[in-house]
Amino acid sequence: MVSMSAYEGLSTEVTAKTTDLSLSTNEMFEILSVRTIIQMDVDVLPLLFQSLVDDKNGCNWRMAVINRILKNNILPRVEIPKEFRGVVEEMVYIYIRYGQRYNYIK
Repeated sequence: MVSMSAYEGLSTEVTAKTTDLSLSTNEMFEILSVRTIIQMDVDVLPLLFQSLVDDKNGCNWRMAVINRILKNNILPRVEIPKEFRGVVEEMVYIYIRYGQRYNYIK
């Protein structure tokens, strides 16, 4: 089970480290706190999806981490249609719908 306080502390740290930077996905995955969240595995998915609902800051890293965890566990990945790639608000909506569809969030 993932501790909410541990996740929140790491989440705040990652958001602070990534907000003003233009990082590639690979560069982002080099950040220790990102790797720590990924190591929390599928148990952290509900918190990541709920964070997309509650807090729009740091949504890019959260979406990347969600897909990495899904991929690592051979689960269906969130598919973004080409016309919505780069349209962050639409992408977040698609991720939230995925989280609801797979019962990670209500």
